[in-house]
Amino acid sequence: MKSLHFFNPATILNNSLKAKLPSIAHLGQMFPGLCSQDMTELDREWRLLRNMKFPFKEEEAVPPEDFWRYVSNVKNGNSTQTELTQNLLVLPHSSANVERLFSEINLIKTNNRNKLDTETLKGLLHTKIRRSPYFSKVVLRKNT
Repeated sequence: MKSLHFFNPATILNNSLKAKLPSIAHLGQMFPGLCSQDMTELDREWRLLRNMKFPFKEEEAVPPEDFWRYVSNVKNGNSTQTELTQNLLVLPHSSANVERLFSEINLIKTNNRNKLDTETLKGLLHTKIRRSPYFSKVVLRKNT
Protein backbone atom coordinates (compact mmCIF):
# COMPACT_ATOMS: atom_id res chain seq x y z
CA MET A 1 0.00 0.00 0.00
CA LYS A 2 2.97 2.27 0.51
CA SER A 3 3.53 2.37 -3.26
CA LEU A 4 0.02 3.70 -3.85
CA HIS A 5 0.91 7.25 -2.76
CA PHE A 6 1.42 7.79 -6.51
CA PHE A 7 -2.36 7.91 -6.90
CA ASN A 8 -2.93 10.55 -4.26
CA PRO A 9 -4.00 13.78 -6.04
CA ALA A 10 -1.86 15.82 -3.64
CA THR A 11 1.22 13.95 -4.85
CA ILE A 12 0.38 14.44 -8.52
CA LEU A 13 -0.51 18.12 -8.10
CA ASN A 14 2.64 18.90 -6.09
CA ASN A 15 5.35 19.93 -8.57
CA SER A 16 8.28 18.95 -6.37
CA LEU A 17 6.83 15.52 -5.53
CA LYS A 18 5.78 14.53 -9.02
CA ALA A 19 9.32 15.17 -10.29
CA LYS A 20 10.48 12.40 -7.94
CA LEU A 21 8.04 9.90 -9.50
CA PRO A 22 9.39 9.21 -12.98
CA SER A 23 7.54 5.93 -13.56
CA ILE A 24 4.69 3.76 -12.31
CA ALA A 25 5.47 0.73 -14.47
CA HIS A 26 6.55 -1.17 -11.37
CA LEU A 27 2.96 -0.91 -10.07
CA GLY A 28 1.70 -2.60 -13.21
CA GLN A 29 4.20 -5.38 -12.55
CA MET A 30 3.31 -5.59 -8.84
CA PHE A 31 -0.39 -6.00 -9.66
CA PRO A 32 -0.53 -8.17 -12.80
CA GLY A 33 -4.01 -8.61 -14.16
CA LEU A 34 -5.25 -5.20 -13.00
CA CYS A 35 -4.32 -3.55 -16.28
CA SER A 36 -3.02 -4.51 -19.69
CA GLN A 37 0.59 -5.60 -19.66
CA ASP A 38 1.82 -2.74 -21.86
CA MET A 39 4.19 -1.08 -19.38
CA THR A 40 5.56 1.26 -22.06
CA GLU A 41 2.06 2.69 -22.61
CA LEU A 42 1.52 2.96 -18.84
CA ASP A 43 4.77 4.92 -18.49
CA ARG A 44 3.90 7.18 -21.43
CA GLU A 45 0.49 7.98 -19.93
CA TRP A 46 2.08 8.68 -16.53
CA ARG A 47 4.53 11.16 -18.06
CA LEU A 48 1.65 12.88 -19.88
CA LEU A 49 -0.36 13.05 -16.65
CA ARG A 50 2.57 14.59 -14.78
CA ASN A 51 2.79 17.35 -17.40
CA MET A 52 -0.95 17.90 -17.67
CA LYS A 53 -2.54 21.20 -16.55
CA PHE A 54 -5.29 20.64 -13.99
CA PRO A 55 -8.14 22.93 -12.93
CA PHE A 56 -7.22 22.10 -9.32
CA LYS A 57 -4.82 24.15 -7.24
CA GLU A 58 -1.76 22.53 -5.69
CA GLU A 59 -2.76 23.51 -2.15
CA GLU A 60 -6.38 22.42 -2.67
CA ALA A 61 -7.45 19.11 -1.10
CA VAL A 62 -9.03 17.25 -4.01
CA PRO A 63 -10.94 14.02 -3.27
CA PRO A 64 -9.29 11.14 -5.18
CA GLU A 65 -12.54 10.10 -6.85
CA ASP A 66 -13.07 13.63 -8.27
CA PHE A 67 -9.48 13.89 -9.46
CA TRP A 68 -9.47 10.50 -11.20
CA ARG A 69 -12.93 11.07 -12.66
CA TYR A 70 -11.58 14.26 -14.22
CA VAL A 71 -8.53 12.42 -15.61
CA SER A 72 -10.75 9.62 -16.95
CA ASN A 73 -13.04 12.14 -18.68
CA VAL A 74 -10.09 13.93 -20.27
CA LYS A 75 -8.79 10.62 -21.59
CA ASN A 76 -12.31 9.41 -22.51
CA GLY A 77 -11.86 6.54 -20.06
CA ASN A 78 -9.68 4.66 -22.53
CA SER A 79 -6.25 4.42 -21.01
CA THR A 80 -4.06 1.87 -19.33
CA GLN A 81 -3.48 4.24 -16.44
CA THR A 82 -7.22 4.84 -15.90
CA GLU A 83 -7.80 1.09 -15.91
CA LEU A 84 -5.01 0.48 -13.39
CA THR A 85 -6.13 3.35 -11.14
CA GLN A 86 -9.78 2.28 -11.08
CA ASN A 87 -8.81 -1.30 -10.29
CA LEU A 88 -6.38 -0.27 -7.53
CA LEU A 89 -8.84 2.12 -5.88
CA VAL A 90 -11.46 -0.61 -5.46
CA LEU A 91 -9.14 -3.18 -3.87
CA PRO A 92 -10.28 -4.12 -0.37
CA HIS A 93 -8.16 -2.55 2.35
CA SER A 94 -8.60 -5.42 4.76
CA SER A 95 -9.40 -9.10 4.83
CA ALA A 96 -12.30 -8.73 7.28
CA ASN A 97 -14.88 -10.22 4.89
CA VAL A 98 -12.78 -13.32 4.28
CA GLU A 99 -12.08 -13.70 8.00
CA ARG A 100 -15.81 -13.38 8.69
CA LEU A 101 -16.51 -16.14 6.15
CA PHE A 102 -13.94 -18.48 7.75
CA SER A 103 -15.50 -17.78 11.13
CA GLU A 104 -18.93 -18.78 9.76
CA ILE A 105 -17.44 -21.96 8.29
CA ASN A 106 -15.89 -22.85 11.66
CA LEU A 107 -19.28 -22.34 13.36
CA ILE A 108 -20.96 -24.69 10.87
CA LYS A 109 -18.24 -27.31 10.49
CA THR A 110 -17.79 -28.59 14.04
CA ASN A 111 -16.16 -31.82 15.26
CA ASN A 112 -19.53 -33.58 14.95
CA ARG A 113 -20.06 -32.28 11.41
CA ASN A 114 -16.55 -32.70 10.06
CA LYS A 115 -17.58 -34.93 7.16
CA LEU A 116 -19.65 -32.28 5.38
CA ASP A 117 -18.78 -32.08 1.72
CA THR A 118 -18.13 -28.77 0.00
CA GLU A 119 -21.56 -28.48 -1.66
CA THR A 120 -23.41 -29.08 1.63
CA LEU A 121 -21.21 -26.55 3.43
CA LYS A 122 -21.78 -24.06 0.63
CA GLY A 123 -25.56 -24.56 0.86
CA LEU A 124 -25.53 -24.09 4.63
CA LEU A 125 -23.50 -20.90 4.30
CA HIS A 126 -25.92 -19.50 1.71
CA THR A 127 -28.88 -20.38 3.95
CA LYS A 128 -27.25 -18.76 6.98
CA ILE A 129 -26.40 -15.60 5.05
CA ARG A 130 -29.92 -15.29 3.58
CA ARG A 131 -31.46 -15.61 7.05
CA SER A 132 -29.27 -12.90 8.59
CA PRO A 133 -30.93 -9.57 9.48
CA TYR A 134 -28.31 -7.70 7.45
CA PHE A 135 -29.24 -9.57 4.28
CA SER A 136 -32.97 -8.90 4.69
CA LYS A 137 -32.32 -5.16 5.13
CA VAL A 138 -30.19 -5.04 1.98
CA VAL A 139 -32.72 -7.01 -0.07
CA LEU A 140 -35.63 -4.89 1.16
CA ARG A 141 -33.78 -1.68 0.26
CA LYS A 142 -32.97 -2.91 -3.22
CA ASN A 143 -36.55 -4.02 -3.92
CA THR A 144 -38.24 -0.82 -2.74
